[in-house]
Amino acid sequence: MTAYGSTSSSPSKAPGIRRGSPDIGVEETGEFYLVKAELPGITRENVELQVDEHSLSITGAIRDEQDEQVMHKRTGRFFYRTIVPRDINTDKVEAHMKEGVLTIRLPKTKQAAKRVQIRA
Repeated sequence: MTAYGSTSSSPSKAPGIRRGSPDIGVEETGEFYLVKAELPGITRENVELQVDEHSLSITGAIRDEQDEQVMHKRTGRFFYRTIVPRDINTDKVEAHMKEGVLTIRLPKTKQAAKRVQIRA
């Protein structure tokens, strides 16, 4: 999968969160694509994932506010989008988040090889 583009609605000041898009890794097996996004400090509730037959989009925000005694607030947003291969089964995409890493499993469709008769 090739990166399509990314933007940021506002720069992030949070350590580990870069302006723009998160660190993304993609692995491919015979059965699926595995996408891993590093999102330290971002909760699952603050991440949105969308997949269609053309693209994968990850949007998120970090909101970390301290109590009244400490004047500290870190905020930021990110957006990541990439084009997905045509062989993705969008109905069976799975995602989970653990310890700041969003893991997305994009299963490939099972397309049987079709024998084509060659005519004269």
